[in-house]
Amino acid sequence: MSLQTSRRTLAAATVAAMTAAAGLVGVVPSQAAPVATRVQCPTDDLQTAINDASAGSTLLVSGTCTGNFVLTKNLTIRGVSGATLDGNHNGSVVVLFAAAQVTLTGLTITNGTGANNGGGIFMDSGTALTLDHSTVTGNSASSGGGIDSFNSTLTLDHSTVTNNSATFGGGGISTSFGTATLKNSTVSNNTTPGQGGGIEVGTSTVNLDHSMVEGNSANVGGGIINAGGGSPNSGTVTLTSSTVQNNTALGGGGIYEGLNAGPVTLIRSTVINNTPDNCAPPGSVPGCTG
Repeated sequence: MSLQTSRRTLAAATVAAMTAAAGLVGVVPSQAAPVATRVQCPTDDLQTAINDASAGSTLLVSGTCTGNFVLTKNLTIRGVSGATLDGNHNGSVVVLFAAAQVTLTGLTITNGTGANNGGGIFMDSGTALTLDHSTVTGNSASSGGGIDSFNSTLTLDHSTVTNNSATFGGGGISTSFGTATLKNSTVSNNTTPGQGGGIEVGTSTVNLDHSMVEGNSANVGGGIINAGGGSPNSGTVTLTSSTVQNNTALGGGGIYEGLNAGPVTLIRSTVINNTPDNCAPPGSVPGCTG
């Protein structure tokens, strides 16, 4: 018998033995992929669907869902054909509690009026949110008109926070004691009479990557304020291939570096055409002039 024939015989015997063994122990069935639940608003109630959903599942949402939506479990809510979550000017639109890890994608989040923090989205301690290809617009609150993130992990990917307002700080986004990452995203035309028209950073780590902060206004820090906190070097901001432009304030039209704040680092980034200045106090942001 040739070596090639011997190998074929051995292979055939091995397959036969494996088949027989499988017949003895039974075939393990493959696990079916999770089925997404469809929610058609206003016919269906989104909060009921959230409450009934299993942790880790996906809701496919279409239409305009009106109300205040509280998430206390890991979920993905995916908008279909321009789905909207509308707060009807009666509280925060989306609230995350209980260490929930949530992904919101393809959604418009609007008309939230937060009594305190987070008109569009409020993130409680220990939660995490990924906002993907979504828009947060037309919301208001005392702090974080669009998004307020407290001791949480916030990620924006190809998303926009625009035309939101806050009474005290963070017209677009306010983040404290957490992390915020913006990738290919825009924070624009947000306002506050306080600090941080676009983004208010307090004792947080914030990274902007290929993102833009544009056309925001505040008393201090029209685009971004790195407000710092009670301890030295609290709060850091890093901009990579990003732009801060056409923002306005009484001081720090583009970026304001607060007392005891950590560094603001510009990497291949531009701070330009802000009023009355690009960065304040003078020399506080290396590489930022005028």
